[in-house]
Amino acid sequence: MSIYSENKKQQTVFILEAAFEYFVAIMIGGASLTSILNQAGVPDSVSGVLSSLAILSYAAQLVSANLDKAKGKYKTAMCILRSVNELMFALLYVVPFFDIPSNVKTLLLVTLLMLGQLIMNFTTPSKLNWLVSMVPDKQRGAFNARKEAFSLVTGMIFTIIMGRVIDYYKEIGETKTGFYICCAVVIVSSVFHIVCITLCRKPQKAEEKKTGSVCCSLKSLFNNKTFRMLIVVDILWHATTGASAFGSVYQLNTLGFSLTFISVIGALSSVARIFVSFPMGKYADRKSWAHMMRIAFCFAGLAFLFYSFSSPSNGKIVFSLYTVFYAVSMAGINSGLSNITFDYISPDDRTTAIGIKYALGGLVGFGASLLGGVVVGFVQKMGNCVFGLTIYPQQLIAFFMFLDCMVICIYISKVIFKLKRVTEKTQISDKQTV
Repeated sequence: MSIYSENKKQQTVFILEAAFEYFVAIMIGGASLTSILNQAGVPDSVSGVLSSLAILSYAAQLVSANLDKAKGKYKTAMCILRSVNELMFALLYVVPFFDIPSNVKTLLLVTLLMLGQLIMNFTTPSKLNWLVSMVPDKQRGAFNARKEAFSLVTGMIFTIIMGRVIDYYKEIGETKTGFYICCAVVIVSSVFHIVCITLCRKPQKAEEKKTGSVCCSLKSLFNNKTFRMLIVVDILWHATTGASAFGSVYQLNTLGFSLTFISVIGALSSVARIFVSFPMGKYADRKSWAHMMRIAFCFAGLAFLFYSFSSPSNGKIVFSLYTVFYAVSMAGINSGLSNITFDYISPDDRTTAIGIKYALGGLVGFGASLLGGVVVGFVQKMGNCVFGLTIYPQQLIAFFMFLDCMVICIYISKVIFKLKRVTEKTQISDKQTV
């Protein structure tokens, strides 16, 4: 088999791996997680903070480079760790029905969610660096578009089916059965995900690469001005995503959406994201990931502006617009935050760089979620009345997220555009000047 054919085969497995991983993420994120927390009797203000634990767990990515040293046992370690974390996610659907005190249920949910997310994030940078290495630099944008399109199409169908399953069993008074089915679905998705990981080969380049200690890599990166400039984008963006942790609570408990309706607007947003993924990917390959991300953050700002005007009276229209425009923005932001690292950071430092970026961003995001929890609790105690106007806390938070996105767009234009990109000819010289 030719190298070209083998790479195509590996890229196909990568696409399938991402899809099954996405299925698991759908089942333990957003409205799905809120449904679990609601069933366990967790208050709104606490639910938003718990939802953001995924962001705090990004700190585990700081030490992800240690997985690169596993050599021949790399895939075995990756499969075991991912199996454990996804089993923990499956158990989230069982805990609400345990015959134990409410505060104990909450603690158990927090433990499973936090440990699962910590393990997942510990493996993420190394896995991403491993799998993306199978794709030539000039094809990463187009490949990411294909990968996302497949995940979105299959995820759209998956979301609608699972949303309807939960709503159906809730309507007939068999919520427990619906949750147990969800638990089984997470386990099955996890099995296929692990199989895909075992089919991916570890690149020979990565096997033979000699790496220094994680501490040395951390020191090297923090002495790199280019890397420090890149971190700012992650920090600003994760401050926004951390504050947006209360969106699912807002949809279910304030706007009164059913999981079926949430699934439908999610499907519509996925269609919109698919349509823009290919043009954005090609634009990133032709221009740069930074240029593409600036456009994506503009869409994110517009999305949050719609969010800030949504209310129970207009929610189905205005919040749907937010969902669609946010999905369009994520066509660029989701892949851009990691792929921009490949444009500016040398190969030896990429795993650690991705870990640091997400870890610091995650810590900021968790802090933002705590602040958001204070805002939600305070405004709700005031009867959702601010300066004599009926304003829901999520609307207020969304407006500040709109402003944050505008700051990111300006920062990319004024700072990131001026940074020197890493090329095959300059990788060694750039690393020596750090």
